[in-house]
Amino acid sequence: VVNHTPHVGRAISFLPGQLNADSTYGHVGVVESVSGNTITISEMNYKGPYIVSYRTISNASQYWYVH
Repeated sequence: VVNHTPHVGRAISFLPGQLNADSTYGHVGVVESVSGNTITISEMNYKGPYIVSYRTISNASQYWYVH
């Protein structure tokens, strides 16, 4: 199932260029926490090659999640 509802442990998919995702391929991350319409995700390669990082994202319902 793919929808706009985030859940912990699910993948978030960014469209190309969305929130600084790669302009050709997009980007993915893993939802670590959900608080209302704000999520925290873990991801790799956002801050640089082979670097794992975390960030908090508002308006979480505008992104796609893979369940």
